[in-house]
Order: sequence, then structure tokens, then C-alpha cells
Amino acid sequence: MKLLLHNKYLNATNSILMLRSLRTGINIQILYMLIVLSTLVVALSLPLSVFAAPAPNDTPTYLRTLGGAQAPQAVTTDSANNVYITDTINNRVQKFDSTGTLVLQWGTSGTGNGQFIMPLGIIVDSLGNVYVSDTFNHRVQKFDSTG
Repeated sequence: MKLLLHNKYLNATNSILMLRSLRTGINIQILYMLIVLSTLVVALSLPLSVFAAPAPNDTPTYLRTLGGAQAPQAVTTDSANNVYITDTINNRVQKFDSTGTLVLQWGTSGTGNGQFIMPLGIIVDSLGNVYVSDTFNHRVQKFDSTG
């Protein structure tokens, strides 16, 4: 399997591939930062003026992890400005639109298709396919934008 990341291929033919993001997602005008071991996703407009800094429980602004995410580990965006996070404790992926509204979530704990045991990394390719590293199942799962 080969994945394109920053115009370079990652090859997983001879080793276990664990996609682990730097906990940032770049979208030309917006920098998304995930505060690890919390439920915060902070969005900064570039050049570095804060337009949202959501709080975990009482602030309904921008990207508050409305679906009850616990210890989200990675964040990425797609070409439509949707934001995806991996929710490692709940073993799922959450998708938010550009306004921070929870649009979709998928995944449960397990070993079957669409199930995860500690999903960590996530990327979206130019066709909108979502790749999630499923850490303790030792695989990368591929989904379309609807999960």
C-alpha cells in the first residue's frame, strides 16, 4: 500500500505503517491544532489571529467536540473544509463542517471493518478518501467521506 502525504509516498509493504499526525491540519487560510489529551480543537486564521478557541464544556464556538470525544489524537481537513478528528477512547472518527457542526461520526470498538482499537492518525486524500491508522488492529482503514 502506498499513501501520498506532502507529495511523498509512504510505503507499508515491509513494515507496519502507523500514521500519526503532528496534530495539526493545514487548510490554506486556517491552522487547526489539537490539544492532546483534552477535547479542544483550536482554529487559527493565518496570519495568526485567533478566531476561535473552544472550551471543553461551556463554550459553543467553532470546533467543540460535540460528540463527546475523549482524548482526540489527530486532526485533518478535506477540500470542502470539513474537519476530521480521531477519537481514540471512543474508537471512532468525527467529522465537522467548516462551522464546527458535528456532521458525522463512525466507528466502534472491535476488529471488523469500520471498527477500531485506538485510532490515532488520519489523513484525507485529494479524492476525499479518509485513511485512519487503526493502531492495535495493525492496519490502515480507508473510507469515503461518508464513513
